[in-house]
Amino acid sequence: MSRHPFTIDDVGSSFPALTVEEELGCGSFKVAYRVRNEDGERCLKVVHVPLQDGSAQSETDEEPVDSLPERVRREVLAMSQVSSSRVVPILSGPSVSLVAGKTHVWFIEPYYSGGTLDKRLTTPWSEESVQSLILGLLEAVEALWQEQIVHRDIKPENIALEEGGPVLLDLGIAYHEELTDYTDPHKPSPKTPLYAAPEQFLPRGQALIDSRTDLFCVGIVGFQALTGIHPFIRPSQEAYLDRLSHGTLDDAALDSVGVSPETRGFMARLLRPRQNQRFRDASRAISALRKVMP
Repeated sequence: MSRHPFTIDDVGSSFPALTVEEELGCGSFKVAYRVRNEDGERCLKVVHVPLQDGSAQSETDEEPVDSLPERVRREVLAMSQVSSSRVVPILSGPSVSLVAGKTHVWFIEPYYSGGTLDKRLTTPWSEESVQSLILGLLEAVEALWQEQIVHRDIKPENIALEEGGPVLLDLGIAYHEELTDYTDPHKPSPKTPLYAAPEQFLPRGQALIDSRTDLFCVGIVGFQALTGIHPFIRPSQEAYLDRLSHGTLDDAALDSVGVSPETRGFMARLLRPRQNQRFRDASRAISALRKVMP
């Protein structure tokens, strides 16, 4: 059963200036479509929960972003604030349109034809390619933190691969240091468990979330691209969390691909269990990585 209340034909009728090619996926709040206009392919995202009293609200001067679910509102805010080729931008919107008779908020992002990293992890990458991948992700982390934003969900599915380097997607659970904390202080930080830092498993009231959290997530992704293996994965959640909290990497995986001592040391520092053991920020990590790169 569909998780949203409209069909692809409904969307096509509501956006006559766009040719709707296919539905890309449906998340907790939004549906994504590959569309085409005079500028080429784009990604249209429609919030699938309609605005209250949609027909009336579409006539008001209220900003659409103010009526969004809070997580989506913060995502749109982050995309609007950050200016970097390494972070997905908003090209148009947010705005409102009638879709299947109800008013829905929508916005348009670039469509990245190169696909996402999760489709490219079938075999280990070369050390030089992984260094370039990590460098691009660190540049994204740096750009986000300049606006006091932490992505918190850096994982292969959220990394588009383009000729110019990686682009970080989906800021849906991003943390805004300058906004009121949206997470219950007694609950852990939002996350994808296999791509989360140790502090994301602690109650928010006991955990500091900052750019060093994203550095750890970048380390997991880089390790996996380099070796084909997750650095901490174990059969049980208890064993996994134990290795994660102690920073016990899969050294055999690094040995199997012949990683240089310099890259090995750099990766280990990204993946330290305690934040004060990692690089202080992304700019320092970038400087250290450039010294390692050929």
